[in-house]
Amino acid sequence: MTYRYTPARRFIHGLRRSALGFLLVLLPLVPLVAQPVTPIDISRAREFTLLWKKVVGGNAGPPLYLVSPCGVGGMNILAVPTTSGGFGCFTYPRIDTTRPVIGWSASFDLFDYDGIPPKEYIDWAGRVDRCLSDTYPFQLEREIDKINCWGAGERGINIDLSGDIDGDGYEDLVCDIGGGGYTARVIRGGPAAGRGCERILYLPMVKDPQGNDVTGIVALWRTAAGGYRVSYEYTDVWRTWVVMSELQVHRTADSVEISYTPLDSIRADGFPGQSCIAVVQDTIARRDWFLIYKLDSELNTGVLERFDVTGSRFVHSGERVRGTVFYNPWNIGHILGTEKPVVAFHIGGFGQVFCLVDDLTHPFASFKPQGTGIQPAAGYTAINDQTGDGKPEFVLSGGDGVILVLTLDSTVTNVESGLFLTDTVLATLHGSILEVRLHDPCTVSAELVTTDGRTYAVLAASAGTAGLNRYDLSSVLSRQPRGAYLLRVRTGETFVTLSLVL
Repeated sequence: MTYRYTPARRFIHGLRRSALGFLLVLLPLVPLVAQPVTPIDISRAREFTLLWKKVVGGNAGPPLYLVSPCGVGGMNILAVPTTSGGFGCFTYPRIDTTRPVIGWSASFDLFDYDGIPPKEYIDWAGRVDRCLSDTYPFQLEREIDKINCWGAGERGINIDLSGDIDGDGYEDLVCDIGGGGYTARVIRGGPAAGRGCERILYLPMVKDPQGNDVTGIVALWRTAAGGYRVSYEYTDVWRTWVVMSELQVHRTADSVEISYTPLDSIRADGFPGQSCIAVVQDTIARRDWFLIYKLDSELNTGVLERFDVTGSRFVHSGERVRGTVFYNPWNIGHILGTEKPVVAFHIGGFGQVFCLVDDLTHPFASFKPQGTGIQPAAGYTAINDQTGDGKPEFVLSGGDGVILVLTLDSTVTNVESGLFLTDTVLATLHGSILEVRLHDPCTVSAELVTTDGRTYAVLAASAGTAGLNRYDLSSVLSRQPRGAYLLRVRTGETFVTLSLVL
C-alpha cells in the first residue's frame, strides 16, 4: 500500500493566483457586526465533592478507565501510570483496592489491530497486547507488534482521536495532531495494515494560501456526518485567520491519496494558538461546535466565542463570554452522563468551571484544586457511579501521584459521608525500603504477588507505630526472579497495593 498527497487543485491553484482573492471569497461568510460580550456567571455552579483520594507517589500520568477489559463484563478498571510504578483498581460496582490489578497500571488505548473482537491494547510506547482469555486474571499475549516509529527524541504516542481514516472499514488511531512535521500521524487498524511502521499513514501538511506548508494546525476532528476536518492558523500581511478545510481520502486498491479542500475562515486577530481552542462534538444532537478564545482589541480583554461548524461554514452562535482563561480546556464530552457535551476551563483566582457547550456563560459545576495536591493536573476521565445517583463520577490525576474521585451527587456533602474515606495509609517503596505512614498503630505485613497470582510473604506481621515506619526488604526481594510484581501491604484490616519491577 502506498500513500500519496494530492493537493486539491481548486485550493492550491486558486490561492496561488491570489491569496487575497481566497480571503475575499470567505469574508462574506463572517459576521460583520460584533456580538455583545457577556461576563461569565458562576452563581449556578455546584462544587464537586471529594469522594475518594489516593496518593501513590511519583509523577502521575492521565487516568485511564477500562470498561470490560478483554471483554469481561463487571471488571472495570481505573489505571493511573506513574513514575513510581502506577496504580490500578477495580471500580465495579464500587472502588476496590483490596484485589490486585496486575499489568494494567499503565497508559493503554483500545486498538483494533486484527479486526477480531475483543480489541487489542496499545501503550504509549507502541506495544500492542492481545487478550487470550475472558476470565480474570487476564491472560495477555504481550507485544504481538511494536509500532514505535516516531524516531529518537520523540515523546510517546499521544492518541487524539479514533476513526476509520483510510476507509478500509477498520478503526484507526490519529496521533500527535500538528506534530512531527505532519498534520497528524495515523496508526492504521485492521488485519491487512501490515506490521510495525508499515501501519503508519502520515497526513501531510495543509498548504496555506501562499502554497506553504502550514505549521499552525489547531484541530483535527471527525464530523457528525462522518467526514474529517482540519483547521489551521494563517497570518497574512494584515491579519490572522483560522481556516477550516475538508480532509479527503481517496483510496484505491494499492494507494491512499490525501487532499484538503478549504471551506471557510474566521478572523482570529489576538488568537494565542492551539491551546486556546476546542472542537466539542455533540454525539447525541449530531452537532460540532468550535470554541475559540482570542483578544478583543476594543475591550482589551480575552473573549470566548462559540461557532457551529456542523455544516461547511463557521456560523456564530451569538455567544461571546469574558472573564475566563480558556487555555488547555478539558473537552469532557458526554462522560459525566449529561445530555449535552461538557467543556471545562479556568477562571483566574477561582478554579475550573464546567459548562454545557451551548451555555458557556453559566457553568453548572466547579472544582477548586487548591489544597488537593492534584496540581498540575495530568488528565481526567469518568468511572461508573459510586454513590447510587445513577451518574458517573469524575476522576483527576496529577501532582505527586494524586488520584481524586469527585462527585456531583447532592446527597454527598463531604468525603466522610461518602462511600469511601480518603486513604489514611500511605505506602511507598524506595528501592528495597518499604515506607508505611500510619495515622494509628496497627500490624503491618506485606506479600509479593506474581502476574499469575502466586503470593510470597516478604514482611512478617510487625507492630507498626503512628507516623513513618521503614522496612528493609532487600534480603527477600534480591532472591526473586526479574519481572513485574505487585507488593500487597496489609495495615490492620486494610490493604495498599504497589507496582514493582525487579
